[in-house]
Amino acid sequence: MEREREAERVRDALSDVAAGRGRALLVEGNPGSGRSAVLGGIRESARGAGLLVLTARGSTEESAVPYGICLQLFEALLEEDPPGDRTAERVRGLLEPAGRPAEAEADALVRELHRLTLRLAARSPLALVVDDMQWADEPSLRFLTYLANRLDDRCVLLAVAMTAPHTDGPAARAADLLAGLGPTASLWLAPLTPAGTETVVRGHWPEPPRERFAAVCHELTGGNPLLLRELCAQAVDDGIEPDPAHLGRLRTTLPRGVVRRTRLRLAGLSPDAALLTEAVAVFGDTGATVDEAARAADLPPDVAHEATAEAVATGLLRDEEHLRLAQPLLRTAVLALTPQAVRERAHGAAARALAARNAPLPLVGEHLLHTPPPATRGPSPCCVAPRGRP
Repeated sequence: MEREREAERVRDALSDVAAGRGRALLVEGNPGSGRSAVLGGIRESARGAGLLVLTARGSTEESAVPYGICLQLFEALLEEDPPGDRTAERVRGLLEPAGRPAEAEADALVRELHRLTLRLAARSPLALVVDDMQWADEPSLRFLTYLANRLDDRCVLLAVAMTAPHTDGPAARAADLLAGLGPTASLWLAPLTPAGTETVVRGHWPEPPRERFAAVCHELTGGNPLLLRELCAQAVDDGIEPDPAHLGRLRTTLPRGVVRRTRLRLAGLSPDAALLTEAVAVFGDTGATVDEAARAADLPPDVAHEATAEAVATGLLRDEEHLRLAQPLLRTAVLALTPQAVRERAHGAAARALAARNAPLPLVGEHLLHTPPPATRGPSPCCVAPRGRP
């Protein structure tokens, strides 16, 4: 959906590889943007074009395993290679932890892997397809960038996908290197447009959506393909019809899959970044400055700035003056996972922050409704609004 330009660049890359001109495809996008789906399309198109396709996927659990991505790519083929093949035997040693090279030998092994790749490509045009490169181990990244820099006149397609924006690190540097190479086409997966969102929504109900139903789906998901599919599927399961009478229920729908993935994303943050993200979720549409979020999360300002950078880099927060969750549906999921005590503290801080901003009193009062009664009497946040307020 709305990926015609990307599909055309994939076709061009496959045509070049068939003509003996190696190419690389770097697929980037925010979480849920459809990177894996696009990479799956590349994989199937490559197979359809007669390429030998080798695949691998990065994961947080295996990111510390040296040459883990290389092992996934080549393990099955190495097992099939005949005895006596020197390159295959050298690489096969990776399968045994005791055989993994010392750092001094790492460059030599990268060259061996490169020779193995060229030998395979000499038999048949070859595609190496790597998903979630942001979690790839550093030795494998070294091989991938080495290969990408030597694709000219080779029947090799290197296709990798990774989430963005991303923090600085080996994977980010590898992506920057790939993007700067001549044989590389960078594919950035933008959110769906309102028209694209409506097309997806139409595919979930027998009747077309009426009036603002598709627009509200777009508002809640920001056009994120994964969130949109999850929202529509859950709405169908809950008996929600695509008409204006069901907009209230649609706005409160929280797909189980979104909650599970959000829980994993929060768990992947540092404790400080998770706390700050939860605090920002409480502020809602008004957003929070970093200092306001710091007070709501009870974090020192310098720690809050570092936590903000981390949460923005993972795509949970939008990088704006007033921080907000990336999508309203994501905010709902974060709130559902935030402990009550944390929410209550953040609501109190949000009320004080909005009062200091001279915000309308109903906005301040909405936060006060979610705070516990004070243990002792004292001025409420409403009472500390600037002079001149009615």
